[in-house]
Amino acid sequence: MQKRKIWINVMAIFLAVAMLIPIIISIVQTTVGAVTLDEIEALEAEASQIASKKEELQAQIDSFSEEQSNLLYKKMLIDENLELTKQEISNLTEQIIYLEQDIEQKQKEYDNAAYNEKQQMDRLEARVRSMEKYGTTSYLEILFSSSSFSDLLTRFDVIAAIVESDQEIAADLREAKEQVADAQAQLELSRNSTVTVREDMRIKQEELEVQTAEAANMLAEIENNIEAITLVYEENDRLEAKLTAEIEELIDQYNRENNNITSTGTYIWPSNSSVYVTSLFGTRWHPILQYWRSHNGVDIGADYYTDVLASDSGVVVTSTYDESYGNYVMISHGNDRYTLYAHMDSRNVSEGDTVSQGDVIGYVGSTGMSTGPHIHFEIWENGVRVDPLQYFSNYVDVS
Repeated sequence: MQKRKIWINVMAIFLAVAMLIPIIISIVQTTVGAVTLDEIEALEAEASQIASKKEELQAQIDSFSEEQSNLLYKKMLIDENLELTKQEISNLTEQIIYLEQDIEQKQKEYDNAAYNEKQQMDRLEARVRSMEKYGTTSYLEILFSSSSFSDLLTRFDVIAAIVESDQEIAADLREAKEQVADAQAQLELSRNSTVTVREDMRIKQEELEVQTAEAANMLAEIENNIEAITLVYEENDRLEAKLTAEIEELIDQYNRENNNITSTGTYIWPSNSSVYVTSLFGTRWHPILQYWRSHNGVDIGADYYTDVLASDSGVVVTSTYDESYGNYVMISHGNDRYTLYAHMDSRNVSEGDTVSQGDVIGYVGSTGMSTGPHIHFEIWENGVRVDPLQYFSNYVDVS
């Protein structure tokens, strides 16, 4: 009788431990918040739309004849194609961010699955050790050795519980192994996706370099063609006159509606990377066109993609693309003072943004009517353009 009580107690303890292990595992495991892939799918859809737009644009560019009157419009299409390539790169950058987050999550899921598998293996080993310790007596032998009907029922319940526990251990181990295999497959899939997107990024960056050179070379090539350059500059003069009228109207409207803009009242040089002025403000004799032309600002020669800085604090009045000025930004500094920055590769601010003096508002480029990377910089005071260089001495005139 004493031996039976000991045996029943041992079985009860074993079953209690077996039932507690899954609870312990659930407490130990770290809950990983699911990272949705909706963002990546949305970005992939956006990338597909951008690619379709680029195909349409390239078809338009390729359809142009060699007529020089089309050159400025063709340059505008090339700039637009450039902008789409930059959007593709931005899209891929976001995809990489999400994929890296997904890899981090998948790694945690794999680690948890592997930990769970080990716990289930430990349960199985504990069960095997218990069988070795307490012998391999058959279930029938245990039942037939019962001393009473009550004892038989007790033993039957214990054996049923042991069998159920063994089946649970086996099922949990199989599930744990499947979870490990699935987590590992998902982790490898995310890693492979990241490799693919990074390669796409490399290709797009190379494409951007080619397109940038194409945009710069197209106008540079016509410098030696008097007919071509005359047509282009005449068209540009028309576009500049139209833009000037639009800016004057915008300034009048903005002055009426905005009177509380705070600024320092001083100007800083709009570039940290260059002090070289390649074209001065005012009327100049054009050596090729053989007539006087007006230059509405100063050109600061600078490398592609270097920072363009807000010369003073204020509010962004406009941030847009223009056929002549390319990507440009204009900032109101209050008291009828404005600065304008043109031909940028890309813009870092939007209309209505408040900026501080020295903030990066964009990056040097050669968009619009431009034959090389530079910052076209204008200062407007009391409704007219003034020579920006009157406020600076830290520049070098290489015009």
